[in-house]
Formats: sequence, C-alpha cells, structure tokens
Amino acid sequence: MEINLKKYLAVFIITGAIFATAFYASTFFYNQRIKEIKKIENKIALDFLALEIEADLLSEVSCEEEYASLTTNNLKELGDRLVYLEEHGGTDKQTIRDLKIQYSLFELKDYLFLKRLNSNCEEKLNFIFYFYSNTGDCAECVRQGYVLGKIREENPSVRVYSFDYNIDVPGINTLKRFYGIKAELPALVVDRRVIYGFHDEDALLKFLLP
Repeated sequence: MEINLKKYLAVFIITGAIFATAFYASTFFYNQRIKEIKKIENKIALDFLALEIEADLLSEVSCEEEYASLTTNNLKELGDRLVYLEEHGGTDKQTIRDLKIQYSLFELKDYLFLKRLNSNCEEKLNFIFYFYSNTGDCAECVRQGYVLGKIREENPSVRVYSFDYNIDVPGINTLKRFYGIKAELPALVVDRRVIYGFHDEDALLKFLLP
C-alpha cells in the first residue's frame, strides 16, 4: 500500500510538473503574441499619421515629378498587418473595426488622388474595388483575396482597394449605392464594371480596360 501511495504521489508530481510547464509555456507565448500585436497596433497608428502627411504632400505632385512613394505601396503593407490582427486575435473587435475604418478611408483618399492623377497626367492606371466579408458568409473571399494580391504584385498599373462589406462607413456606403453592390460576395468593381463571385487572374485581367 505504501509503495502504491508513493507511486501515485510520484505520478501526481510528474503530472503536475508537466501541467505547470505547459501552462507557463502557453502563458509565455500568449504574452509574447500580445506584445507583438500591441507593437503592430502602435506601428499601424504611426503609419496612419505618416500616410495622412504623405497624401497631403503628394497632392502637390506635378505630372513631371516622380511619385514612386505613392501611398498605395504603404497601404498594402498596412493592410497585411490588419489581416494579421484579425487572424491572430489578441485585441478587441472594436479596435479592429476602428482600424479597418481608418484603413478604408485612407484607401478612398488614395483612390481619389490617383484618379485625379490618372486624368490630369494621362496615366494608364486601372482600379479594382473588392468587397469581402470575413464573418463566415463568403466561402470564396479568402481565395479571391489571394488572386487580387497576385494581380497587384504583378501589375503595377492595377490598384486594388479592399473593403469590408459589413462595415458602416459613409464613403464605402456611397460606393455600394453608386454601383448597386449587393451582398453577393465576393463582389468586385473592375474599372467601373460590377462582377460577382470568384474570378481567377486571367478572367479579371480580361475585364480591365486596355
């Protein structure tokens, strides 16, 4: 009986040690993830400020000047950070929503600037508006996002702007009303043409105006 008691006690101690180690490791990595997320949140806040200043400066750009540092390049990186926050959690939904609203407004500001540049300087830019949802009601949205990311990387003249269909933002609501966007997601506006459902790279490029 004494041997069994020692055996059970040893098993209990070992099990407790394993549990404590696992709990410590889990807590450690969770805290590290929280620190990383907070770091990203702070970086996003700084990026928003930088984009605001850059957008104002670029409004003075003439057609003869270089504009390689257009906000669109930075918006992509910023969008990737927001996707990371959504997928990994660690921050409240309201914070994510507020950041996405800010991001969407900067996208619209960037679009209006480039549209004006496109007209005044006879640039050959193409625009795609992408309406998505990540609430589980759009089975093809993730795949469509990857395709659009590839198009954006391989075609510098194509500007892609992604908007969460479910976020209530005046500018986005205006776009939805103007183009009559229905909740049949994914939905895209490719050079003013509205299309619904998943489309691969070849199909989307055919919709772009020459």
